[in-house]
Amino acid sequence: MIEGERGRIDYDELGDGPTVVLVPGSCSTGAAWRSVMSQWDNGFRCVTTSLLGYGGTDERRAAFDTDISHEADILEAVIRRASRPVHLVGHSFGGLVALAVALRNQVPLLSLTIIEAPAAELLRYMGEHQHYRAFRAMTYAYFTAFHAGESAAIETMIDFYGGAGAFAALPQRVRSYAVATTAVNILDWASAYGFRLTPASLARIAVPTLVMRGGASHPAVQRANELLAQCMTNASLVTIAGAAHFMITTHAEEVAWAIAHHMARTEAMRRPAAASAAMSPMHNRFAEGFLASEPSGGTLDPLSSRIDLPRLAGPDFQELLLRARTARAAALGAALFRAGWFLAAVVSRPARSLIGRLAAWRRRERAAAELYAVDERTLADLGLRRADIPFILALGRRERWTAPSERGCGAGAATYGGVLRPPRSEVG
Repeated sequence: MIEGERGRIDYDELGDGPTVVLVPGSCSTGAAWRSVMSQWDNGFRCVTTSLLGYGGTDERRAAFDTDISHEADILEAVIRRASRPVHLVGHSFGGLVALAVALRNQVPLLSLTIIEAPAAELLRYMGEHQHYRAFRAMTYAYFTAFHAGESAAIETMIDFYGGAGAFAALPQRVRSYAVATTAVNILDWASAYGFRLTPASLARIAVPTLVMRGGASHPAVQRANELLAQCMTNASLVTIAGAAHFMITTHAEEVAWAIAHHMARTEAMRRPAAASAAMSPMHNRFAEGFLASEPSGGTLDPLSSRIDLPRLAGPDFQELLLRARTARAAALGAALFRAGWFLAAVVSRPARSLIGRLAAWRRRERAAAELYAVDERTLADLGLRRADIPFILALGRRERWTAPSERGCGAGAATYGGVLRPPRSEVG
């Protein structure tokens, strides 16, 4: 446990070897990673935590302040406690928080693994409106049910991710915890919808990244994570066949292998000479022999029938071409947006000009009425005659007429268009 001024943060670690920080999603704690960790047989130093409002981590957000930076703050505190560069792995909303940490670039990361992050705003930015509406329709129904007092409103969200009946199939203690933390999860969605992701921002993430999705997940979730991989310059996409959103439990073996493969590959690229020695404590079937097989193009895929690894062996030129086209489309969209603003300004200018002329006409009419209402004596004190009034009004259309000032302008003086003129009686 980390004790801080703003509250407690869950912190636990187990095992020895390269450090991996495992971030769970909503409605769960670090215990969600037990099935994956058991596959590694203590071959990694596994650091686990819980997001805001879950487990022992105190909530810091409020309904009016749900910025994802609050989540990033606690995750960065966990990484700093680990006291060394880490491999960062995030599932679901935890994956979105891991992305925020990578974008902030304030802590040292060796690699990044994102497992089905709810990157709905990236869908909206990329014009994937059908998939974006799927997210919005789900959360609208979910929030409406919660505010109507339905205790199991969160079932809508869980079934969206895991398929019909996913909530009912969960163990009772898991369902109860999800129901108890529904209000926290609604804050999570506010943070997710407020997290603006663009191809330009994602392209700044240089750390080697693995994006994982389930082959049986909701199409909107699959597409969102596919776009994440496309927009990052150093990312690979892995599809776990037959898996849905909760794959870290249902397909722990495949997930564990894919993460271990990614971390081993990153370690090999980072320290080629020392990689074999660094990995020797990892006596498990996922990482053993990887370094020997990698140079020959092998992928060390003992689960090849269930894992699709399209980009780990070498560059996918079709994917690179698609990524270039996506970047070009984003640049064109930005240019069209700026052109639209310019055209809107040009089109609306006549309307503003017309309103300005109408306002000026009304000011002249009021000025004329006030001048004609002044008696002859007062006009004489100003050095004016009633016959001068039409001249003053006509001049006001081109120049600003200012009444005499008590500062610097002598009594009986007047200014036309900022030029001091003597009273009419002195002109002759």
